[in-house]
Amino acid sequence: MLDISKDDFIEDYEVILAELKQFDKTMLDRPMIVVFNKADVLGEELVAEQIKQFKSKFPDVETLTISAVAHMGLKPLVAKLKQMVDSIQVTEVVQQVHTEHVTYQPQQEDPRLIRVEKIGTQSAVDKYTDEDYQAQVYQVFGKRLEQIVVMNDFNNHEAVARVYDVLKKMDVYPILRKQGIALGDIIRIGNEDLIYRGE
Repeated sequence: MLDISKDDFIEDYEVILAELKQFDKTMLDRPMIVVFNKADVLGEELVAEQIKQFKSKFPDVETLTISAVAHMGLKPLVAKLKQMVDSIQVTEVVQQVHTEHVTYQPQQEDPRLIRVEKIGTQSAVDKYTDEDYQAQVYQVFGKRLEQIVVMNDFNNHEAVARVYDVLKKMDVYPILRKQGIALGDIIRIGNEDLIYRGE
């Protein structure tokens, strides 16, 4: 199972393959399915792009996409696993097995990490009253979030709504509230601004 919301999810898969090969290379000859989890974090377009990248490198690997949190794709996954188990002819081999637990610790910073800085104030206009007001500006940093923002057209209402949804799913709002954000303040991600409208 791979976290598809990570930039380096393909590298994670390669690490798993290497560890399986080191433990017992015959395991790579067994039926295998790769499950992409956390699809709800990215949305359909970005998930499709991630899968395309994976398939370009591993075209013959069978995959399924799910979201455990949102209960997406779980029934097809269970059905597929049952089908695979039923098709395998099991040969019982009794042997002494010594296992070693290996923890893989990525050296690079997790691209999903979020950091918020209050960087000042800016004049804004209330869209309901047309009155000017001073809004606090909160700069949000996060590699994955910034990539998502760059890939969306902020002139498209649905695209902007999708970014608000990503902010919620990536738990950015609780961080902003701890910093003291109020309704009407500005959330800045990269070069794009959003008005904080609560959750």
